[in-house]
Amino acid sequence: MKPDEKDIALILRQLNGELNSQENVAFLNRVKKDPEFEKIYSEYSKTVNLIDNNSENEIKNIDVNKEWNLFKKKTQQKKAKSVKLRVLSYSVAASIAIIFGLFYLFSINKEYTLEAENQIIEKALQDGSKITLSSNSIISYKKNSRLVKLKGKAFFEVTKDKKGKNFIVKTDNYSVKVLGTKFVVSDIGDNIQVIVKEGLVEVSDTQKKNKVRVKKGESVTVDKDTQKFIIENIKSKNYLSWKTKEFIFEETTLREVFELLEQAYGYKIVIKDDKILNQTLTSTFKNEKFDVIISVLKINNTLKIRTEGKIIYVSSAL
Repeated sequence: MKPDEKDIALILRQLNGELNSQENVAFLNRVKKDPEFEKIYSEYSKTVNLIDNNSENEIKNIDVNKEWNLFKKKTQQKKAKSVKLRVLSYSVAASIAIIFGLFYLFSINKEYTLEAENQIIEKALQDGSKITLSSNSIISYKKNSRLVKLKGKAFFEVTKDKKGKNFIVKTDNYSVKVLGTKFVVSDIGDNIQVIVKEGLVEVSDTQKKNKVRVKKGESVTVDKDTQKFIIENIKSKNYLSWKTKEFIFEETTLREVFELLEQAYGYKIVIKDDKILNQTLTSTFKNEKFDVIISVLKINNTLKIRTEGKIIYVSSAL
């Protein structure tokens, strides 16, 4: 059975994760019911798995012409009819063209997803840019692309592109465009916030009706409901504490302290008595273990603390 172009396009979309849930169910049902379609899908799936198991450099380093010439030389040495040889040659050449076409297609267009659950993950992109992904956050990206989709919070260290191509971070409704800089993007709750450590960034909505430029030492907060942009100087000394685990608390409320500790260490802190959230803490910690900081809080603020796995229960000891 000769593969239909529409079927091939559908298979590639499925293998690339581009089908929605309903389309995917219909696709898998067809695979079960149609043996010929299942056979084609299986062959393409094997090719994609081969790509996934080989690095892009390994694929690029394959000399297709050399491999084809070696194959042709060996084939010509066999005693076969010339007509059969030509048919075989054209068939193999077509197969090689299709396979390497798929190599190129998937190495360029496949979207990769990285999810940090109860941990912080660092990822280096092909252009040299680095991403530190906060806990409970997700990024998706393609190889050789300077576009990253984000859900949650991440710190970006962006390298400049030789051709001046922008690096873009997209959330559901907003985008951040840069050339080379270091910044934090946080899309959690009712607001999206961008904090610039170095360089200059441009923040806009998806329709680009509203956009602002934010420079080093500034932050912009966008209310998702009103779409109002508020630019101000960075106030918090702990905006990177979730990444660095360095904390400077100066009469900081325990509400903020607990939020920062949750983000940095991946624990869930359950407060049994809301009154303790108004208490404050003045202290500095640098790369301390979570247990050490909790012990200081327990003594300093007269707290009762109980640990169950990754859940911390906090109440007043008075």
